[in-house]
Amino acid sequence: MKPSPEYGHQKPGLVWTMVNKNYGQSMTRRLTTLTFKRRLRFWAGAWVFLVAFYCVTRWSGLVRWHIPKLPPNFYQESPAFLQVRNSDTYLYSALTNMAPQGAPDSVALTKDPNRAVSSIVPTERKVRVSQSYGYIVQELDQDLEIIITGLDRSRSWASSFVCCVKTGKEDGRTEGDARPTFTTTARTYFEYVKPFSWERWMKEYWLAFPPSVYVATQYSCRIPRKHLSPSNMPMFATLAPMPSLFAKTLSPLLLLSWLDLFWGYESYCPREGTEYLPVEYPDKVPDGLGLCSKVNHNSPNPEVILEWLELQRHLGVDRVVVYDMGNNSPQLNRLFLHYEKTGLVERKLYDLPGEPRGRSLEEDFKRTAQFTQDETLAVLECRVRLSGHGMVLSMDKDEVLVPRQDVSLKTLLKSLFLDHPSAASLVFPTQFFITTWEPTNPEEETVFLRYRRTRLVRWECWKYAFLPGRVRAAVTHEVFPIYGYSLGDRISEREAILHHYRGCPKDTWGTCKVSTTVDNTMTRYKAALTNRIREVKASLATERQEMEGEEMDSDKNGSMGED
Repeated sequence: MKPSPEYGHQKPGLVWTMVNKNYGQSMTRRLTTLTFKRRLRFWAGAWVFLVAFYCVTRWSGLVRWHIPKLPPNFYQESPAFLQVRNSDTYLYSALTNMAPQGAPDSVALTKDPNRAVSSIVPTERKVRVSQSYGYIVQELDQDLEIIITGLDRSRSWASSFVCCVKTGKEDGRTEGDARPTFTTTARTYFEYVKPFSWERWMKEYWLAFPPSVYVATQYSCRIPRKHLSPSNMPMFATLAPMPSLFAKTLSPLLLLSWLDLFWGYESYCPREGTEYLPVEYPDKVPDGLGLCSKVNHNSPNPEVILEWLELQRHLGVDRVVVYDMGNNSPQLNRLFLHYEKTGLVERKLYDLPGEPRGRSLEEDFKRTAQFTQDETLAVLECRVRLSGHGMVLSMDKDEVLVPRQDVSLKTLLKSLFLDHPSAASLVFPTQFFITTWEPTNPEEETVFLRYRRTRLVRWECWKYAFLPGRVRAAVTHEVFPIYGYSLGDRISEREAILHHYRGCPKDTWGTCKVSTTVDNTMTRYKAALTNRIREVKASLATERQEMEGEEMDSDKNGSMGED
């Protein structure tokens, strides 16, 4: 059979295509139409999702889409904190980090048999600025990092803040309308969120509207070393709110402001000098031993504070940082002033800004989430303030770290860190000397010698010593090491024990009828401690007489002027 002349010798598949040509074209049009509908549904769904995401994140505050205009009566005056304009954020300090990541250990980790008992007199600001430039920029060849510590309730990502820095002359604050000389986005250095439970964390930290808890937060502002010189160092710094980078990227899709894509960071920074914090430069003390104490409130007994400071000094502590609420007795204020003059104590004013107003660090607020943040902020800030010291201790004013051998703390800690080369911190066991029990030696002059009955050694409420260059942050009972170092090595009770003098904690122990022993280790310091306390009391009495004499002279001069 001959092939049809209409189709010739064409293959059957081609014939099928030609026969169904019209049908195939209609199918292509159908697929094209269906793809367009799918695309339309996809983009409509994506836009709805973005709008829902915008509403949720704006309600929760996770993403700062705009800068709210807060009313003038929103701001609360605080003598210690600076409130960021148009943000529910309070800033406490701006400190240069003298122990940046990657820096070598400042302290010389060698076994030194010499007993070191000294105090370090604070250096002038110009000297500290020069030390910071020489060490960070020239020796380490790193950028300068400013750590801004504060309480933040804005619940925004760190990119929602701009670091505004003024460099140059130290009297820049008086210039008022001076523009910032350097701006960059802030990064979260550390945020202390320690939930009691997952549900409570979600409820109190993130799902509360408006947010109910101010979180102790540290922000990092890095200034490239190419912008710095010995005569052009940061003097003032602050944070300014801005729409987050994520919001600025999506704002055109949500038909929000297109101008945010083109605004510079400087436009968000304030001009007034009163909205800036002075940049502080910690002392560079490579072989120094610093001590961070918790917030001083409710005017503790001056006699106990005197004994505690002298004992720390005798053990080798060079600097004690005290955060003071200001509600002290006149006797305690004179005591702190005396030790500030000698260089042993560095006292920083502290208060509790924001809401709820009138809160305190008393037992009534102890079980609240805000209490933890208020108390932790000072410990976080102290790590940066003592970052220039070789080693740092953290303890309260009723605690003393006592070596079991007759050596100084500085010598002991150097030896222990040498034996634990990968440790960021050292953790010590605790003995509780209960002051609500009858004193074992009531005839003694000092509390530390009067109470010698203690509970057996426990790993409870422990405290630590750390090297600032190996630790990113430190809180009351925990440190956060940088990569490559261990969290905390436990030290045997044969090396050192933390002596804790306090009343019986029935809320945690359940009973005060526990196994006890008598520890006479503190008698080793009896002679030196007693003599030093008598000398300080004599000096305080002399200073008080001189002060009263000056006041009487000024009163006489004032009355003669009126006559």
